[in-house]
Amino acid sequence: ACGCGRCEGAIGKTAVRETLERMATGGEEGEIDVDKAMIWSLMTKNLYRDSDLVTIAVREAVQNSVDAIRKGMRLGTTPRGEGRFDVTFGDENGKPYVEFSDNGTGMDRTIVSRKFLVLGASGKRDEAEAAGGFGAAKAVILGCSPEWAWSVRTQDLLVEATLGLGWRLTDGQPWQQGTVIRVRGIPMEIKRSQLMSYGAEPVAKARLLLSMC
Repeated sequence: ACGCGRCEGAIGKTAVRETLERMATGGEEGEIDVDKAMIWSLMTKNLYRDSDLVTIAVREAVQNSVDAIRKGMRLGTTPRGEGRFDVTFGDENGKPYVEFSDNGTGMDRTIVSRKFLVLGASGKRDEAEAAGGFGAAKAVILGCSPEWAWSVRTQDLLVEATLGLGWRLTDGQPWQQGTVIRVRGIPMEIKRSQLMSYGAEPVAKARLLLSMC
């Protein structure tokens, strides 16, 4: 293309011809778009009733924490016999929340961004002793907030939910041993006494197991 009017005209005619050919044959290339909000809904509310999400999240969080604490003991970052997992319920600005915390290995930036926050990805497929997995667990844990309001503190990272199923990761935070996940705006109709009753057995089993490691 020399820039002369004749060449420019030829290029323009070629582009028009290619466009008309695509229109005539219906031939067009692209990638399938994914509605992330709908997929997340399919992973949570369409699989479980709203009233079940938080109770199931307790179970999933226990399994993930047991795996992280076991790994921490193997690596020497969590003292043997001192594994800890807690479930806390509270209110923040008038909205109820549930918080899961453990003193396991935590997650580095790569695991958070490429595994924990990617539906279907799991960092546990190669770990023979893993009891839980990120695959569906994270969808349930984070999805039990109808408002998509949550935060994660792990190692030197803070991850916060943003609008439209987004998230923001900030590093350079004070060191957090293990992981703390707080999910805000959980359904009001769920009675905490029921949740504590449901969660008592798996939490007790997890603590017994960890005390023997």
